[in-house]
Amino acid sequence: MTEVRSPQRSLIPDAEDWERHELTFLRGIAYKAKTKPEYRFRDLSSCVDETLLSYCFHKKLNKKAASGVDYVTYEDYKKNLSSNLEDLIRRLKRGAYRARLVKRKYIPKSPGKKRALGLPVLEDKLLQTAVSQILGAIYEQDFHSFSYGYRLIRGARQAADDLTVRM
Repeated sequence: MTEVRSPQRSLIPDAEDWERHELTFLRGIAYKAKTKPEYRFRDLSSCVDETLLSYCFHKKLNKKAASGVDYVTYEDYKKNLSSNLEDLIRRLKRGAYRARLVKRKYIPKSPGKKRALGLPVLEDKLLQTAVSQILGAIYEQDFHSFSYGYRLIRGARQAADDLTVRM
C-alpha cells in the first residue's frame, strides 16, 4: 500500500495490488447501499461506461474462453478495444444493442450421454459481467456474514469448511 501524509485519507493500493480492489464508483454504490438501505437505485445503465467495461474485460473475463456464434475471441476484440467499447456503449445508449444467439455445444458425459453448453458472444459476456459487478455492489450489502449461497468468493465448499471447523 502506498503511504499518504493526510491521516483522513485512506491508503491507495499499489499497482500490483490493484486487482483485489474494485472500481471507486462500485465502492461508492456499495457504501450507499450499506448506509442507506431505503435508497432506491435508478438508471444503473449510466454506470455502464468505458471504464467499467475495460475493467471487466481485463480483470474479469476468461481470456481463453471459447468464442460464440460470431467467432470473436478475446485477442480479436482486444486489438481494437477502445473503438469496440465505444461502439458497444453507443449501441447500448441508443437502445440498438441486442444480445446475440448463444452457440450450443455438446460435451460427453457418462456413457452415451451429452451435456449442452451455451457459449455467448464476447460482448454479451462483457455486458453480463459489468452488470453483475454493479448489482453485486448493491445486493452484497444485504447478505449476512454467515450467508454463503450465490455470493462472490463464497460457496458450498467454504460453508462446509466453516461448519467442519466450527463444529
